[in-house]
Amino acid sequence: MSVAIVDTGVANFGSIQNAIARAGGTSFVSRTSADIERASHIVLPGVGSFDIALRTIDEHGLRDLLTRKVVQDRVPTLGICLGMQLFGRSSEEGRLAGLGWVAGRTVKLSNRELRVPHIGWNAVNWSTGDNMLESIEPGGRFYFVHSYHYEPDSAEEVIAHVDYGGQVAAIIRHGNIVGTQFHPEKSRTGGLQLLRNFLRMKN
Repeated sequence: MSVAIVDTGVANFGSIQNAIARAGGTSFVSRTSADIERASHIVLPGVGSFDIALRTIDEHGLRDLLTRKVVQDRVPTLGICLGMQLFGRSSEEGRLAGLGWVAGRTVKLSNRELRVPHIGWNAVNWSTGDNMLESIEPGGRFYFVHSYHYEPDSAEEVIAHVDYGGQVAAIIRHGNIVGTQFHPEKSRTGGLQLLRNFLRMKN
């Protein structure tokens, strides 16, 4: 098993690598095609801004390669926070086209009665039996830091949600593609279990 953490310019790479190691995997950070080609799993990290992350991906010629690996070869792929938002078509945060792997877009949190950004621990709930949720209790608390959230075209892609002025997608799943609005690498026991479940995925 070899997990490629895509270097999108600015991210908490060390925290993600440490969490993957605690979950039983090995990982490396890279923005080279050769490294990503040999990866068994791919992670798009969750710190930075939409356009900067996509510009970094494009400048290093990774968009087409990642699309082939993820969409055609069905390599298990995890997007964390911003990484999940890159999966869609567009974002209110930026002007560039998203990766387009899932049918949705990212919008700004808009409830004026709540603090934006949404920072801190919050309960995540679900009613599905998806294997990404194996051994994680519904209502478990995960760590969030975000001002924008992913809005899918299909509600079926949302396998867990967080209540923050209404239901916000907390985990999405589209086949081999998984996205979390929270940071599993900062979410202690529940986050580590989710990473273990991700590492068990096969294409």
